Amino acid sequence: MSCMIMKRESLAALANAVETRLNCDYGFWGFEAPDNLYRELQDCKPDHFYYDAKSIYRKLYAINVRAYNGRYASHEESAGEEAPEVDIACYTVHRRPEYRNHGFAVCPWHYQLAKLLDFWLYQTAEDATYSDPLRLAMKEFRDDLYQFIVQNSPQYIVGRWGELPPAPQTVKEGYSRTKEAEPLILEPEDWQPDEWATLCKLAGGLPPQDTERIVISDHTLETYITKKGSHNEGGAN
Repeated sequence: MSCMIMKRESLAALANAVETRLNCDYGFWGFEAPDNLYRELQDCKPDHFYYDAKSIYRKLYAINVRAYNGRYASHEESAGEEAPEVDIACYTVHRRPEYRNHGFAVCPWHYQLAKLLDFWLYQTAEDATYSDPLRLAMKEFRDDLYQFIVQNSPQYIVGRWGELPPAPQTVKEGYSRTKEAEPLILEPEDWQPDEWATLCKLAGGLPPQDTERIVISDHTLETYITKKGSHNEGGAN
């Protein structure tokens, strides 16, 4: 296991997301920040009312550096805990919430925020900082985000609560179903006139005499093959 100092741009985006979550109304994102995160960042409210992303950025950076220095204390010069300057407002990963089916929608930015949290938590999982109260609060915040992603995913929503999923249907002998990646190209010279007229009719009532080609893409091919039994053609003895 190695330890790295998170890039300032990524850390700024993480701090921005934490600031927004702490300053917005309860349930605005569909998941809450834990109480201990509010407490551990209480000194990041310069006006005593709203949390400040720049102050959060500095605290998160300081913990990351302490973890790094603790990891390499025996053979590297210690890094300073003063965070490098960065235009915090230029880096964001979070967005406004979206809704789907009377609930919150899981969006790509939720996964990216989870990845930023995972990275920072991994880099601070050193003896010097593993049990730091702010790190533990950030871990709980990450876990709340995990829970939101799972419980609002379509796969979870359609799951059967307290029950097993329906038994899969038995595939009948001779049946196959495949997703075709290559397009199916139909041209009139490959068909008899009456066959081509039928294909044009199935394709939406196309005029057979004017239709030069029909292309079917992203289709599923299902086949049903019935194996005929062998017949005894010999007569009775």
